[in-house]
Amino acid sequence: MARKTLGIAAALGLVLAGGVTLNQGIAALTGQIVVARLLGAPGALTFGTADIDAAHGLVTFHDVRLTDGSLHVYARRLTLCSDAQARQGGLLKVADQPQSGAGSATASDVTITTEANTYLVKKIDLTGTSLGNGDLTALLDPKSPETLETRLKKINAASVVVSGITSDKTTADGTVHAEIAQLQLADVANGRIGTAKATGFSLSGLGVKAAGAVKMGPIEASGLDLALLNHVLDSRRLDEAEPLKPLAETLTIHDVSLTNSANHNVATIATITEKGLKARPLKTDFKALQAAEKSDAADDDEAKAARSKAVAEDVLSSFEASSFAIEKVAFATTDENSPVKGRIGAIAFDGYKNRKFGNLAVHDVVLDAPRVKASVAALDLVGFYIPALDKPANGESTNDLTTDHLPSAAKADLNGLVVDIDTPGDDGTVSELKFNIAHIGSTSDSLPGQQPVQGTVTVDQLTFDLPGGDRAAAKELLAMGYKKLNISAAIASKFDQGDETLTIKRFNVNGIGLGSLTLAIDLVNVNRGIFSSNPSIAKASALAVLLKHVDLTVENTGLFDKSLALKANQNGKSVAEERRAEEDFFAVELPEAAGNDPALKSVGAAVAKFIAAPKNLHISVTAKDGLGVTDISLLGNPAAILSRLEIHAEANQ
Repeated sequence: MARKTLGIAAALGLVLAGGVTLNQGIAALTGQIVVARLLGAPGALTFGTADIDAAHGLVTFHDVRLTDGSLHVYARRLTLCSDAQARQGGLLKVADQPQSGAGSATASDVTITTEANTYLVKKIDLTGTSLGNGDLTALLDPKSPETLETRLKKINAASVVVSGITSDKTTADGTVHAEIAQLQLADVANGRIGTAKATGFSLSGLGVKAAGAVKMGPIEASGLDLALLNHVLDSRRLDEAEPLKPLAETLTIHDVSLTNSANHNVATIATITEKGLKARPLKTDFKALQAAEKSDAADDDEAKAARSKAVAEDVLSSFEASSFAIEKVAFATTDENSPVKGRIGAIAFDGYKNRKFGNLAVHDVVLDAPRVKASVAALDLVGFYIPALDKPANGESTNDLTTDHLPSAAKADLNGLVVDIDTPGDDGTVSELKFNIAHIGSTSDSLPGQQPVQGTVTVDQLTFDLPGGDRAAAKELLAMGYKKLNISAAIASKFDQGDETLTIKRFNVNGIGLGSLTLAIDLVNVNRGIFSSNPSIAKASALAVLLKHVDLTVENTGLFDKSLALKANQNGKSVAEERRAEEDFFAVELPEAAGNDPALKSVGAAVAKFIAAPKNLHISVTAKDGLGVTDISLLGNPAAILSRLEIHAEANQ
């Protein structure tokens, strides 16, 4: 039971909703234990005095004590009644088998002591149980040959109300105090709760220096399986293939607050809702994990990272949910030296199973820090998949992981990104980077755990002010009259691992008042090693890649004209004079320098035509045998390079 109370904080971090159902199970089980043992273990039961009201069928015991092994229970007052009771000589006799739904019991000021912890309960009321006292005692007897899960499935009651539950646990950092004001359970049948409601839940004294605290408003649940809850929380999974089973139908938590006075952190959540939760016990041995953490060298980050990945993998594979949502999250660090605050309108997902989400959405995100301000209107992911974290594929080491081991999504959309960053310079000045992106989107046909085959990425309306300073590109654009840029881009690609080909079907960049560039590329000898995070593997794979085809289209909507005017001004010429000089260079001088190769002459003529009337230019280059990195040495011999290429060029078509 101590483990259940103290496990709330850990469960809250993994599946926050689970931490609440945990406490509902605690209180239900506490009530059953108290009443069952007080009624069904007369040999271990003593009391001070008893008041009997034969007229109303009531008996009240005072100063009730029960001792059974490590379990010690004390109740200041215990009142029992039953419509099925038979009155004999004015004395009350509790029947062993009361009528269905007729039995009731009340206990006040109950103290339950175990080897690990002490629990104080102000009052417990049970009504409408179909079980006899002997049945309850047998179900909750720790010496029973049946498993606790099997016994819990036999519990039946119309109502269980537990008030004033508190527990204190001493740790190395202080005292962990847990409290639930009231817990109401209804329609408990075969160990499964029809509905449950808890109010006044709080935890304090958590974490380092006992500085952490958690509070929650009303908590409501339905279809909670007590037996499975006990199994999930109190067991370690030994069977790797143990199936997940339904744990709760619905769960809603209101008004959550988390604080840490040591690091000045505070967070609040308006509501948490969950539907269709399935679960199984974790396989992680936390005692062994803690021992390993203590034995680690201070700088042994790799071992710590490996264990963290293993625990994360365990958690991700040990629950499923049909839907989950967190609404109106606010957080802040109140440290005056580095205050940070932010909010999240909603985080929601549906269809989570085996590390894959049907849909995952995050909306209305705002971050406000001293030098960074950012916001996102919406992030929506479809088919979001988190690959296995603790087992590299094909015997690779952690350093050899490829994109197979990165999260992926069949479709992703990010809308309304705004970023404003101030960067202080060594000279005391502050440079500002501010940009907006209307939309970033991507699609992929990749299957979970497999290399993406084909996909698209788009960036719509990246808008930013041109920075001042000594940056050459920015200075030239400012000189052309541009103060702000609005750029969009898109790429569509296909990778065939079997044929080892990578096709950039379309790469496009365009800007308002600038123009556009569209590129298509075909590469061969592209093996999956090029995507490796291991530099040696990636470099060796890149050296083998060959370029087979390039197709380039340029369209002008203002940038070329302004660039030509700027160059003319720098050279002390008129725009017409600068234009004729550029035409002559491409149409005559460049081909002559390369021996008047016919292919190069056709390219020069097309470029000259574009310069004369800059509308559009198209150039297509094909290398029959492919060109690789090693062919760079041929750049000093243009004729050798040109002999391996087929070139086509045209302008203003």
